[in-house]
Amino acid sequence: SRALAFKVQQDLQGSINSNSGGSADGSAAPSQTAMPPIPLAAILPGLALDTLWQQLAVFETVLWAVSALVAVVSVLGLLAVLLLAMQQRRREFAVLRSVGLPPAALLGLVAAEALGVLLLGMALGLLLCSAVAAALGPYLAVHWGLVLVPWWQAGWGLWSVALYLALGLVASLWPAWRAYRQQLHDGLLLKVL
Repeated sequence: SRALAFKVQQDLQGSINSNSGGSADGSAAPSQTAMPPIPLAAILPGLALDTLWQQLAVFETVLWAVSALVAVVSVLGLLAVLLLAMQQRRREFAVLRSVGLPPAALLGLVAAEALGVLLLGMALGLLLCSAVAAALGPYLAVHWGLVLVPWWQAGWGLWSVALYLALGLVASLWPAWRAYRQQLHDGLLLKVL
């Protein structure tokens, strides 16, 4: 595309010099009237911008991959917190199961706990994101020409929130299943050191 741009520049320069005004008898114009060369980069900045956006597309893809990894790590962190909580509350679940708690109720308890942790983390994260965008948005718009779009107005914002909620609820199924599959005598046994 650069070779094409230089070819267009040469053709344009040639046509400008040939049409730079001749006398009525067809003789060439004096050299003082010939126009100086016109740099095509000043005429076609879209070429430079297109190259820049192509290079930034790779960077944007990398940022999307990093955000996906952050989502996976956060769901794994939630899973670790839930597994630790189930281990610490082993006796409580054993007592609830011994009095006849159905599996659906146990699943509901663990899912409600996971949903609470997930909603609290998401609310704090989105609040922090909105506060930083509101604080830095005007500065970035004036000095750098970057416009920050709020997450709820971006096309991916609501989808990512729904996806994180679904992943968190799916992650809560394994600790609930482990809590229900635990032997009753293991949870009710009193261990003396």
